[in-house]
Amino acid sequence: MLSRKLLCVAVLCISLPAVAACGQNKEKESSDSAGEFEYLYHDALAGKVLNKDEKESVQREYKVEKGEFRKSISEIGEIVYEDLYYESMETNEADNVKFLVGVGDKVKKGDVLVTYNAVYNEVDMTELTRDVERMENEYQAEYDAKRAEINMAEYELKKLRGKKEREIKELQIKKLKITLDKFAETRESVVQARQELNETIRCNSITSVVATHDGYVVALNEKETGYVKGDCMVTLSGKEKYHITIPPREELSGLKYGSEVAIIVEGMNGESDVTMQGKVAAAPNILGARYYAGNTEVYIIDEPKGVNWSNPIKVRYDGVYIEDAIKVPVDAVMTEKSGGGAYVEDIEFVYIKDKETIYKSYINVVDKNNDYYRVCDGVAEGDTLVRFK
Repeated sequence: MLSRKLLCVAVLCISLPAVAACGQNKEKESSDSAGEFEYLYHDALAGKVLNKDEKESVQREYKVEKGEFRKSISEIGEIVYEDLYYESMETNEADNVKFLVGVGDKVKKGDVLVTYNAVYNEVDMTELTRDVERMENEYQAEYDAKRAEINMAEYELKKLRGKKEREIKELQIKKLKITLDKFAETRESVVQARQELNETIRCNSITSVVATHDGYVVALNEKETGYVKGDCMVTLSGKEKYHITIPPREELSGLKYGSEVAIIVEGMNGESDVTMQGKVAAAPNILGARYYAGNTEVYIIDEPKGVNWSNPIKVRYDGVYIEDAIKVPVDAVMTEKSGGGAYVEDIEFVYIKDKETIYKSYINVVDKNNDYYRVCDGVAEGDTLVRFK
C-alpha cells in the first residue's frame, strides 16, 4: 500500500509545476495548511511519523468510500395554468379603463372585472345602419315581386281548361317557386348583417367586462396605450390544471421525459420553502404535442396544501448520478496555489494516514457537490484521511 501511494504522489508531483520540487526538502505554501505541521510539506515522498503532540492535533479522520454520488442542478421555472378564460373587450375603443380586480382574486361568473367608457364614431354607426336597412328593403322588395309573380301564375292556372295549357302553366309555376327558394337562401346574409349591427350597437353601450366563468385572476392587461375591440382585459383560471414550465436553454438541461424531480417553491417574507415531487411530461429528449417552443414541462405528483405559487419556483434534479464513485468528504480536502500571474490555480490535496505515518497526496477531482468530491486519482477506497486543528 505504501509503494502505491508513493508512486501516485511522485507522478502527480512531476505533473504539477507548483510541486516540481516535491522530492526536495523545500517548503511549499498552502492556502489551507496544517498550521504548525506545515513541515509535513517538506518531503511528500518521505512519510512523516506523527509524534504524540501531532497525534493530539489531528482534528478529524475521514474514510475514503465508494458509493452513490449525486450532483443536483436547479432550474428556474414558472407556473402555467392550462384552464384559462380570456375576458375581452367588445367595444371598438375604450376610455377611462378601470380594473376592479387584482391578480390572485377569486371571482364568480357575472362579476364585473373592468369598467370603461365606450368610444365610437356616430357618423359611421348611422351609415352602417342605413346600409343594413337598404339590404333588408332590397331583399324584401325582390322577394315580394317573385312571390307576386307566383300568385299571378296560380290565379291564371285556375282559369285554364285545356290539359296542355294547364301542364305548361304548372311547369312555369314550379320554375318560379324554385327561383324563389334559391333567392330566399340569400336572406341569411341579410340576417347576419342585421345581427352584426345589433351586436355593434349593443357593444357600444357596454361599459364593463364581466367574468364568464368562476375562477381566479391570473393576469391583467394593464397597458398605457388605448384599448380596442378584442383586447384581453383579464385572464381567469380555475387553477385545476397547471404545470411548471422551464424555458429553453442553449445547453442541454439534462431533464428527461418521465423522470421524477423535486419542485421547490421558495419561501418569501418569513415563509418556509415548500418541496414536492414532480414528473417531467415534456422535454427536449422526446418530441410530442406537449413539447412546444422548446419548453420543458413538469407536472406535480402530489401538491401540498397552502403553496404560494407567486413565490419563486425551482425544479431540482440529478445533473450527475454515479452509482459507484470514489468519494472524498469536502472537509478533508485542502488546496494550494500553483502557477503564476494569470495562470494561478488551486490544486487539491489530502493527507493520507497509514498507521502512524502521514503522506501528502494530490487528487484529481472530477466533480463535487455540497458534501463530496468525486475523485479519480490520488486516493483509494479505504484510505484514512486526516485534517489538523
